[in-house]
Amino acid sequence: MIVFILLILFTPAAFAQEKQMAAIEKLFAIFDPVKKANAKQVFTVDSCKIPQKQLMELALLRQPVKANFKFSKGCDVEGSVELHVAKPFPVSLKVRNLDKYTLVNFNSTLSVGSVEQGIGYKIELNDGNLSGQKSSVLFSGVYNYIVTLGESNGPKAQEGGELRIQSIDGKKVSFTKLLGKGTGE
Repeated sequence: MIVFILLILFTPAAFAQEKQMAAIEKLFAIFDPVKKANAKQVFTVDSCKIPQKQLMELALLRQPVKANFKFSKGCDVEGSVELHVAKPFPVSLKVRNLDKYTLVNFNSTLSVGSVEQGIGYKIELNDGNLSGQKSSVLFSGVYNYIVTLGESNGPKAQEGGELRIQSIDGKKVSFTKLLGKGTGE
């Protein structure tokens, strides 16, 4: 499983954040066309892919792309989202297999550009709320990845970012987790 890097010493409150951090982190994977599957995890978005062709069209043509997700094996989110480049868009998805949480909402901004290695994507999650009947986690984050093209065995991704949790069940907290390359994952 993912090694959690916290900015503070491991406290009981820090351990309570592990599931929430892991779940919110996986939300970034929905936008990643090169994500890797992990069958050991209960909550997963491994099959909730936005087709790579659509992401490439989004990057090149700057036309909105609509993605629909249905609960299925490997996809524990359900709902629709319309992605835009350089224009904030809302995301509201039902979640399952995630403890007491049933809904995630956030505002997102997607930046896309050409880089020397291929196409660079930056996804920002703002004003995030992972919620259930009596629980909520407020979060934000940013994730970058580069899809290199022309590889004989398909595209590759270089990735990294960070996830920040600001509040759990109304209690203010400050946890940050580094994601991706160079974080021991």
